[in-house]
Amino acid sequence: MLDFLYTQTYDLSTTFPPLDDIIALYALGDKYAISSLCQHASHDFEKTIRNFRSPYPHSSHDILLSCIPQLYGSTPDSDHTLKDLLVEEIIDRHCSSYTARPDVEALLEAMEENAQFRKDMTWGLLEKGKEINAKPRNEESDFFVRPALWASDPSGP
Repeated sequence: MLDFLYTQTYDLSTTFPPLDDIIALYALGDKYAISSLCQHASHDFEKTIRNFRSPYPHSSHDILLSCIPQLYGSTPDSDHTLKDLLVEEIIDRHCSSYTARPDVEALLEAMEENAQFRKDMTWGLLEKGKEINAKPRNEESDFFVRPALWASDPSGP
């Protein structure tokens, strides 16, 4: 945080992905009312979660879920800046491609463990449903194809 106060930047090159560090910096900015630190951390958080793709498909999902306890534990319930970004990314990843059963089970477990995250995911899914319903319906959309994919996959629900 001191680096940021003097230079208006910070170095996260020692950790990958730096989600925990970014969340900690955001929480410090919030605690000490340093809005520029919160804005910088929010931008870095969004850039990191949007661009982070692991060569191992389950690990990037696991990394996103692993930051939930720190994110929800270090920021006030009323602050949704990083939480909304994370929820949106998780929903987009689940809705944009086939989701393996272990990923869904890990997501459900994370929702069981954190009531506020469960609430945010519910609202996020309702918003995503509004977006999907606003689009013209066709049988080619991922929303309609996924149940057929699950039916053909023995590991699906």
